[in-house]
Amino acid sequence: MIMKKMVLVVLILSFSFLFGQGNEKMSLNDCIELAIKNNPTLENSKLEVEKSNINTKKAYSYLYPSVGLSANSSASESGDWEAGWNVGGSVSQSIFNPGLFSGIKQVKATEKMYQINYDGVASLIRENVSNYFYQILSSENLINVYEENILVAQKNLKKIRNMYELGANTESDVLKAEVQKITFESQLLQEKQNKLGLTRSLNLLMGRDADVNLLLKESIANEPKIPSIVKAKELLFKNDFDLLALYKQKQIQQLSLKISKESYLPSISASYSYSKGENHGIETNNNSISLNAGVSIFNGFKRKQSVEYEKINLKSVQVKIREKKQILEQILVQYYTSLETYTKLIEMKGIELKSAKRDLELVTQQYQIGSSTILEQMNAQLSVLNAESSLVKSKYSKKIIEVKIQTLIY
Repeated sequence: MIMKKMVLVVLILSFSFLFGQGNEKMSLNDCIELAIKNNPTLENSKLEVEKSNINTKKAYSYLYPSVGLSANSSASESGDWEAGWNVGGSVSQSIFNPGLFSGIKQVKATEKMYQINYDGVASLIRENVSNYFYQILSSENLINVYEENILVAQKNLKKIRNMYELGANTESDVLKAEVQKITFESQLLQEKQNKLGLTRSLNLLMGRDADVNLLLKESIANEPKIPSIVKAKELLFKNDFDLLALYKQKQIQQLSLKISKESYLPSISASYSYSKGENHGIETNNNSISLNAGVSIFNGFKRKQSVEYEKINLKSVQVKIREKKQILEQILVQYYTSLETYTKLIEMKGIELKSAKRDLELVTQQYQIGSSTILEQMNAQLSVLNAESSLVKSKYSKKIIEVKIQTLIY
C-alpha cells in the first residue's frame, strides 16, 4: 500500500513538472540563451571559425621541415646474378618563400575576422530576440487595456439599454454604445492576432515549434544602461562588429598587397640527405648538404599587375570603412533622437492619461445627472483608451530603441 502511494506521488510530480514547463515564464535572458543555443545561422558561423582555425594551423605547417626515408633493392644479371641495396633519409627546410610569413599573418587575421562575424551574428540574434520580447510585452499590455475597456463598454451598454427601456435614452444611444463596444472588440482581436504572430516568430527564433505556449516575464535586471551620446560615439567605432570586420578586412588586404610585393624576392631553401648501400659487392655512403636560392626574373608583368590590383582592393576597403563610419554615426544620432522623443512622449502621455481619466469621471458623473450626452461619455472613454494605448506603445518603443543602441555600441 505504501509502495503504491509512493508511485502515485512520483507520477503526480512528474506530470506537474512536464506540464509546468510549458507554463514557466521566460525572462529576456532565458529567451536569448535559448536562441543562441539553437540558431542554425550561428552554428554555421561557429563552424566557419573552426575551419579558419584549421587553416591557420595548416599555414604554420610550412615552417616545419620535410623529412623523408627511402629504401630499395635490386638484382641484375651480367654473367652472374648480383644484388644491391640502398637506404637513405633526407631533410629539407624552406628558409624563405615569397609570402610565406605574410601568408601566415593573413590566415590568422582571417580567423579573427570569422570570430568577429560569429560575435556579430550572436549580437544580431540578441537584438532580434529583445525586439520580439518587448513587442510581445507591449501587445500583452495593450490586450489588457482593450479588455478593460470592453468591460467598461459592456457595462455602459447595459445601463443605456436599461435606460432606453425606461424611455430615458434613445435607440441611437444604444446603437452608439454597441458600436463603441464592437470597436474595442475589433481592436482586441487585431492585437491578439498581432501577439500570435510575434510569439510564433520568437518561438522559431529560439528553435522551438511556432505554436508552443510562451509566457514572458519582465525583469528590472534587464533595464539597459544608456551612456551619453558623446560616450556612445567613442564606443561605436570601437565595438561595432561590422566595422571591426572591415578593420580586419583592411589588415588582410594590406597583407595581400605585401604578399604581391614579396613575389619579387627570391626563394631560399636548404636540404640534407644521407644514404648507404651496396652494389656489386661495393659498399657506398653518401652525405649531401645543399642550399638553394632562386628568383623569377620576368613573368610577363604579372607581378606588377598583381600589386596594382591589390592596391585598388585596399583603397576599396578604406572607402567602405569611411562610408560605414558615416552610416553608423547617422544611425546612432537617429536612435538617440528617438530615445529623447519617446522619453518626452512617455511623460506627456502619462499626463494625458491622467487628464483623460479625470475627464471621464466628470463626464460620467454629468451623464448620470443628465447634463451630458452618451456621445460625450463615449468620446471621453475613447480618449482614455487612446492615451493608455499610446503610453504603452511609447514605453516599449523606448525599450526597443535602448536595445538597438546597446547592440550598436557594445
